[in-house]
Amino acid sequence: MRRERIIVLLLGAWVLSACASFPRMAESRDPLSAAEHVSLGDVYLAHGEKKPAIQQYQMALAQDRRQVPALMALGNIAFENREWGNARSYFRRALKASPGNPGIMNNLAMVDVAEGKHLDRAQKLINQALPNAGPLTPYLLDTQAQIAAHSALK
Repeated sequence: MRRERIIVLLLGAWVLSACASFPRMAESRDPLSAAEHVSLGDVYLAHGEKKPAIQQYQMALAQDRRQVPALMALGNIAFENREWGNARSYFRRALKASPGNPGIMNNLAMVDVAEGKHLDRAQKLINQALPNAGPLTPYLLDTQAQIAAHSALK
């Protein structure tokens, strides 16, 4: 009888230990794609929840470091927080992943305008972006006007 109890206890411990390993295997696999993390981040951001949005964008970048929407979102958040260096870094990474993208070039120029520095570099970006700007043309022209206004003040 005692031997049977020991066997039952050992079998029970073995079954429980086997079950305990299943969640660890499931945890290592992210069920969301990089694009889905970006979408989730966008939802959080739309509800004013920056911290979880940033986490989702970073999770997207962990899967795909060239995920342009995540880089743009993080750059925009850094810009809003007046973290010029971080914003510039994210926008440069986005531009490297999507060369010649007029929206990214405009955002990168806007960092220089916001800082009031490197206005010649900002103007070059706008000049390069304008020929392919399409529907973004008004935004680039607005940035160009802001560059001119800042340049006039110097």
